Amino acid sequence: MSAIVGGCGGGAARRILKRLIERFGNPIEVPGTDIRYTFPTAGVLAEANLDGLGLSSARRAALQLLARGVRDKLIRFDAAGEDIRRMLCALPGVSRWTAGYVALRGLGEPDAFPSGDSVLRRLAACGYNPLTTEALDERAERWRPFRGYAVFYLWDAAG
Repeated sequence: MSAIVGGCGGGAARRILKRLIERFGNPIEVPGTDIRYTFPTAGVLAEANLDGLGLSSARRAALQLLARGVRDKLIRFDAAGEDIRRMLCALPGVSRWTAGYVALRGLGEPDAFPSGDSVLRRLAACGYNPLTTEALDERAERWRPFRGYAVFYLWDAAG
């Protein structure tokens, strides 16, 4: 989800997610935590008015298409990883990067790769001009079957 609301800085994406959860999630009490709401269901988000959250119209549309796809079982997160990425990439507004990020963070796939990531393109260039997306994908082939671990290492090094 943060991949769809992302694109702005991590802090901005967190604020948007917080607004989304507070507006459309169900209130709960979890003693000893700061958890106050459940995450909204796909059915709720599919029909929600997402105005005023801080999302562009394109991101609102992508989020609702994703929610409708999940609600209508056109997108199933119990499918094979490659099938999930293919289903996600079929949605307007969902890039290979977003699908790779979902596979990496959401599905925990050790070989998932958010293709074209700007931080990865820069760090994998070893101090030279950032690699193109194609050059990064080619370089990352050597990191199989654990490209996801390389991603986390490089993101941590950039931090």
